[in-house]
Amino acid sequence: MDLLLNVSTNGGWEPWIRFCLEGVVEQSIDAEKRCDKLLQLHQDFRKRIKRGSARLSKLIDGLFSRPVITVTQYKNRFNVSYPTARADLRKLESLGIVQQLEGPGLEVITYYCQPIYTITYEDTPD
Repeated sequence: MDLLLNVSTNGGWEPWIRFCLEGVVEQSIDAEKRCDKLLQLHQDFRKRIKRGSARLSKLIDGLFSRPVITVTQYKNRFNVSYPTARADLRKLESLGIVQQLEGPGLEVITYYCQPIYTITYEDTPD
């Protein structure tokens, strides 16, 4: 706030611009580290499914843009039966890629990918 006030009162633009650019640099470095971690995680997931179906590969890809999915969403997205969708998600659960969300008020079977969520929202890259 002091730097911004200095712009208004004294025309001190240089310290304000430097402050803003330092923030941009820090955020860029953070984003690059998170992207690297997500790429490594994606490769790890692909290794875990090895000879899995093309659907599982596409599901993994989709988790990186939307890390929460219901069985019904999966069924509709890949035009498969509900039992097939449930079995595929259980397969990813057994591989430690997704886990089922549970709790009061949760009426549909929902899975999420905790590692993606952690890197994207919680993790502080080194």
